[in-house]
Amino acid sequence: MIVHCTAGKDRTGVFCALVLRLLGLDHDTISREYELTTFGLREAVPRLIEALSTERAEWSDPAMAEKMANMLSSRYDCMMQALDLIDTKFGGAEKWIMENCGFTKQEIETLKKNLVAPVEPGWELSYKM
Repeated sequence: MIVHCTAGKDRTGVFCALVLRLLGLDHDTISREYELTTFGLREAVPRLIEALSTERAEWSDPAMAEKMANMLSSRYDCMMQALDLIDTKFGGAEKWIMENCGFTKQEIETLKKNLVAPVEPGWELSYKM
Protein backbone atom coordinates (compact mmCIF):
# COMPACT_ATOMS: atom_id res chain seq x y z
CA MET A 1 0.00 0.00 0.00
CA ILE A 2 1.23 3.49 -0.82
CA VAL A 3 -0.16 6.48 1.03
CA HIS A 4 0.70 9.97 -0.18
CA CYS A 5 -0.42 13.54 -0.58
CA THR A 6 1.27 16.62 -1.99
CA ALA A 7 3.53 17.36 0.98
CA GLY A 8 3.18 14.05 2.82
CA LYS A 9 1.77 15.64 5.94
CA ASP A 10 -1.97 16.25 5.69
CA ARG A 11 -3.86 13.24 4.33
CA THR A 12 -0.80 11.04 4.79
CA GLY A 13 -0.07 12.40 8.25
CA VAL A 14 -3.60 11.90 9.52
CA PHE A 15 -3.90 8.43 8.00
CA CYS A 16 -0.56 7.35 9.47
CA ALA A 17 -1.52 8.87 12.83
CA LEU A 18 -4.72 6.81 12.83
CA VAL A 19 -2.78 3.63 12.04
CA LEU A 20 -0.12 4.38 14.67
CA ARG A 21 -2.82 5.11 17.26
CA LEU A 22 -4.59 1.90 16.29
CA LEU A 23 -1.33 0.06 16.96
CA GLY A 24 -1.07 1.58 20.42
CA LEU A 25 1.33 4.50 20.07
CA ASP A 26 0.71 7.40 22.41
CA HIS A 27 -0.37 10.87 21.28
CA ASP A 28 2.98 12.46 22.17
CA THR A 29 5.07 10.08 20.06
CA ILE A 30 2.72 10.33 17.08
CA SER A 31 2.68 14.14 17.29
CA ARG A 32 6.46 14.35 17.51
CA GLU A 33 6.83 12.09 14.47
CA TYR A 34 4.34 14.27 12.58
CA GLU A 35 6.26 17.40 13.58
CA LEU A 36 9.40 16.02 11.91
CA THR A 37 7.80 16.80 8.54
CA THR A 38 8.26 20.50 9.28
CA PHE A 39 12.01 19.96 9.48
CA GLY A 40 12.01 17.84 6.33
CA LEU A 41 10.19 20.54 4.36
CA ARG A 42 12.19 23.46 5.79
CA GLU A 43 14.23 24.04 2.61
CA ALA A 44 11.25 23.59 0.30
CA VAL A 45 8.89 26.02 2.08
CA PRO A 46 10.28 29.25 0.54
CA ARG A 47 10.04 27.73 -2.96
CA LEU A 48 6.51 26.49 -2.28
CA ILE A 49 5.44 29.91 -0.99
CA GLU A 50 6.94 31.58 -4.06
CA ALA A 51 5.16 29.13 -6.37
CA LEU A 52 1.85 29.62 -4.55
CA SER A 53 2.29 33.41 -4.64
CA THR A 54 2.45 33.37 -8.42
CA GLU A 55 -0.76 31.31 -8.67
CA ARG A 56 -3.11 34.08 -7.51
CA ALA A 57 -2.70 37.82 -7.15
CA GLU A 58 -4.20 37.88 -3.65
CA TRP A 59 -1.61 35.33 -2.51
CA SER A 60 1.27 37.63 -3.45
CA ASP A 61 0.56 39.90 -0.46
CA PRO A 62 3.57 39.63 1.91
CA ALA A 63 1.22 38.97 4.84
CA MET A 64 0.13 35.80 3.06
CA ALA A 65 3.67 34.38 3.22
CA GLU A 66 3.35 33.88 6.98
CA LYS A 67 -0.07 32.27 6.58
CA MET A 68 1.27 29.96 3.88
CA ALA A 69 4.29 29.01 6.01
CA ASN A 70 1.88 28.11 8.81
CA MET A 71 -0.23 26.07 6.39
CA LEU A 72 2.86 24.20 5.23
CA SER A 73 4.00 23.39 8.77
CA SER A 74 3.30 20.20 10.72
CA ARG A 75 2.94 21.45 14.24
CA TYR A 76 3.01 19.13 17.23
CA ASP A 77 0.06 20.87 18.88
CA CYS A 78 -2.11 20.51 15.76
CA MET A 79 -1.66 16.73 15.71
CA MET A 80 -2.25 16.53 19.47
CA GLN A 81 -5.55 18.39 18.97
CA ALA A 82 -6.51 16.12 16.05
CA LEU A 83 -5.82 12.99 18.11
CA ASP A 84 -7.76 14.37 21.07
CA LEU A 85 -10.68 15.16 18.74
CA ILE A 86 -10.62 11.62 17.31
CA ASP A 87 -10.78 10.28 20.88
CA THR A 88 -13.49 12.61 22.18
CA LYS A 89 -15.74 12.94 19.13
CA PHE A 90 -15.32 9.53 17.50
CA GLY A 91 -14.40 7.25 20.40
CA GLY A 92 -10.81 6.69 19.31
CA ALA A 93 -8.97 5.45 16.25
CA GLU A 94 -10.04 1.83 16.58
CA LYS A 95 -13.74 2.66 16.81
CA TRP A 96 -13.51 5.14 13.93
CA ILE A 97 -11.67 2.65 11.70
CA MET A 98 -14.16 -0.12 12.49
CA GLU A 99 -17.18 2.10 11.82
CA ASN A 100 -15.87 4.01 8.79
CA CYS A 101 -13.48 1.58 7.11
CA GLY A 102 -15.35 -1.63 7.86
CA PHE A 103 -12.51 -3.33 9.73
CA THR A 104 -13.47 -6.05 12.18
CA LYS A 105 -11.93 -6.47 15.62
CA GLN A 106 -10.18 -9.62 14.31
CA GLU A 107 -8.68 -7.73 11.35
CA ILE A 108 -7.39 -5.04 13.71
CA GLU A 109 -5.83 -7.69 15.96
CA THR A 110 -4.19 -9.25 12.88
CA LEU A 111 -2.77 -5.85 11.92
CA LYS A 112 -1.37 -5.40 15.42
CA LYS A 113 0.14 -8.89 15.39
CA ASN A 114 1.83 -8.24 12.04
CA LEU A 115 2.95 -4.65 12.59
CA VAL A 116 3.95 -4.45 16.27
CA ALA A 117 7.19 -5.98 17.52
CA PRO A 118 8.34 -6.20 21.12
CA VAL A 119 10.88 -3.59 22.16
CA GLU A 120 14.21 -5.15 23.00
CA PRO A 121 16.09 -3.78 26.02
CA GLY A 122 18.26 -0.85 24.98
CA TRP A 123 16.13 -0.02 21.93
CA GLU A 124 13.82 2.41 23.68
CA LEU A 125 13.42 5.68 21.84
CA SER A 126 13.17 9.01 23.56
CA TYR A 127 12.38 12.48 22.30
CA LYS A 128 13.76 14.05 25.44
CA MET A 129 16.72 16.23 24.58
